[in-house]
Amino acid sequence: MIIIYILLILIAIYLFMIAPRFKKPDCSFLDGYFYAHRGLFNNVDIPENSLEAFQKAIDKGYGMELDVQLSKDNVL
Repeated sequence: MIIIYILLILIAIYLFMIAPRFKKPDCSFLDGYFYAHRGLFNNVDIPENSLEAFQKAIDKGYGMELDVQLSKDNVL
């Protein structure tokens, strides 16, 4: 009988932990800002992650974000 109670408690804890949270985080502090992921590019004459794409984002006043990865020879 005690095992059934333990299982019910564990199931209740599991269901509580996976329950969706209904309150969305407040991201209003980002309103009014523009961000350029991988620079400001169009993939026609300005490729993404290029120095030109990052310079264009700087010129337009955009914040920037990029992904950094190692190449096969372990260079950033």
